[in-house]
Amino acid sequence: MLRRRPSLLIRPELDDGLLHAALAELRPSPQLHGLGAGSSRPVREPAARLLRATGRDWDRRAHRVSVLARNMPSAIPERWVAERPAHGDALLLSACAAVARIPVGDPAAVRQAEQACLRAADPAPGIRRPGRPCSR
Repeated sequence: MLRRRPSLLIRPELDDGLLHAALAELRPSPQLHGLGAGSSRPVREPAARLLRATGRDWDRRAHRVSVLARNMPSAIPERWVAERPAHGDALLLSACAAVARIPVGDPAAVRQAEQACLRAADPAPGIRRPGRPCSR
């Protein structure tokens, strides 16, 4: 008799243990009523700690930001930007989350995501944009 092999489970974080741990911390606990309930640390802390630890490893940072943006509750990047409006990681994560969650056929959401991306790119030094000189 033939046996079916169980399907292979590929997690979005792949083999990144730190990313997996951060995602587990960011998921709201069902027994606590709401995101971050019962905690004295900011709800964004696992994501902030992970991105700080990533440093300038740009490939790993791009992967981690994209996985976080698609898999964390949308309230986290929104709160982070509200609390720290000029923080680069907060703006980046918020913009990526906005892009990842655009409903199909919603031009207003596309414009909002575009504005979030432009805000996230603004504090980035040395990036040349049309009509603006590159500052060094």
